[in-house]
Amino acid sequence: MAWYYVENNESVGPVQESDLHALSQQGKITAQTMVCRQGDTAWVPFAQAFAPGSAAVAVADPAGAPRVSHSCVMCQKSVTADDAVQLSGNWVCATCKPLYLQKLKEGATISGVRRYAGFWIRVGAKIIDSLILMMVTIPFQFIATALIPGANDPKAIGAVIALAVVTNGFNILSNLAYQVFFLGKYAATPGKMVCKIKVIRSNGAAVTYGRATGRYFAEILSGLTLGIGYLMVAFDEEKRGLHDRICDTRVIYKD
Repeated sequence: MAWYYVENNESVGPVQESDLHALSQQGKITAQTMVCRQGDTAWVPFAQAFAPGSAAVAVADPAGAPRVSHSCVMCQKSVTADDAVQLSGNWVCATCKPLYLQKLKEGATISGVRRYAGFWIRVGAKIIDSLILMMVTIPFQFIATALIPGANDPKAIGAVIALAVVTNGFNILSNLAYQVFFLGKYAATPGKMVCKIKVIRSNGAAVTYGRATGRYFAEILSGLTLGIGYLMVAFDEEKRGLHDRICDTRVIYKD
């Protein structure tokens, strides 16, 4: 079950119920934080929504509580979930729904509609980013080899280990800085820019530096699953990898 919650007077979500409780345990959601179940219009405090025997749907909408709204991809008007339908990851109001479906049937390009980046275009972007990073990491490896005494001697185990620690540590830190800086500032790494794709939140918001950091480490997890976390992109409706699911991100084509 998915929920929305209020942060800085704005609705955030949807997030899964388990994630909502995790945010509560982290202190990001308090007992007074207003929450709303997806598909409902009633906003209630978190503590009331999950009190024993409570039913959030039966509680009246508190005065001043924000309503979950979405922007229609066709007319750009703000509508609530009750007055819109989500099609292929895009919200469409009841008035625009027939025209939207007709355009999809005809294969016409619809301005503002999200086009999720698939597996191979993301692989291409990753290769470009890897080549760019290699221009930094390979020279560093040569410099480190020259500076660490005995690094070229297979019998000098200590020097070989030191070289591996230094070079691998540099590779990780440079990759982290690369991903966090470009995603946090431009929503896309240079590789993604070349492929004309970018990273956003599920609600269309920009990715913060903090979320970009979390996405970097979540992407490591995608690799540790024998690459299954990456392969999920090819089969998911919104082309999400495991790291996208964890961090609530989407990779889309730029308009």
